[in-house]
Amino acid sequence: MKILNIAGNIVRNAETRHTQADSVTSFTVAVNTGSGERKTTDYVECALWGKRGETLCQYLTKGTVVSVSGVPRIRQFEHKGEHRAEMQIRVNEIGMHGGRSTDGEYVKPQSHQADYNAPGAAVGLDEDIPFALEWR
Repeated sequence: MKILNIAGNIVRNAETRHTQADSVTSFTVAVNTGSGERKTTDYVECALWGKRGETLCQYLTKGTVVSVSGVPRIRQFEHKGEHRAEMQIRVNEIGMHGGRSTDGEYVKPQSHQADYNAPGAAVGLDEDIPFALEWR
């Protein structure tokens, strides 16, 4: 199975639809390549299925920087008599890296910080995991 990894900005707020079997949250990511006069932007349609998509929908807003990993697919269709194709990704993994709020201010992503100096503090790892590292 092929996996595609992309990173970019969400173009418009995500929307969740419900099918007979499940729900799907759709959003578009603008991926920039090159720089200066050679800069191009590709738009990739993303689909996040199930409860995870429903939960994340409120955070997948216009301007948010995301990284997406998933199974790619090319969808071909006719639009106003013209043959077109678009890249789609069925999302397996997503990371949110901040973006713009509605008033235009930059919003940092939420992060969980640990006290690395605390004896025996395992950063975000469960004590039951035998290979968890201790930070001292």
